[in-house]
Amino acid sequence: MAQRLEAMLTVALEPVSAAELADVLATTTDVVQNELETLRAEYEVERRGFTVVELASGWALQSHPDVAEWVTRFAHRDVSHRLSSAALETLAIVAYRQPISRAQISALRGVNVDGVMRLLEQRGVQARRIPTSHAFLSPLMDGALPGFEAAVSAVRLAPAQL
Repeated sequence: MAQRLEAMLTVALEPVSAAELADVLATTTDVVQNELETLRAEYEVERRGFTVVELASGWALQSHPDVAEWVTRFAHRDVSHRLSSAALETLAIVAYRQPISRAQISALRGVNVDGVMRLLEQRGVQARRIPTSHAFLSPLMDGALPGFEAAVSAVRLAPAQL
């Protein structure tokens, strides 16, 4: 069961409740809770770079606080400035249709754009968030900030080949 819990927490995008994990594993919440506590203790004894934490919204696998300095350095290192085709497509949609919400971008692309938007934000391409009047709508994206303009102007399109 420990292996299955580790795998599920590794791919989870947000904390998962013990009840949800128990449902997937067809067992009780108490069994899952005990197994997660055991995993946390094992990771601590083994001095792993990650740990299992219980948050208000559920359980998550995250880096250990002792390695925070190195994780921060790794996360902020200068990586290639080339953008993927998905990132370029998202950037083009924001540039052309601004202001636009994430939900609208997702609808136009036909896929969830949360990861691409995070990547663009990490690369310094930040679109201004405009609050909407409806609580169920995500904020609109307006590409009016310098990082956005620099990224849009830096895009070089190859001539179409017929």
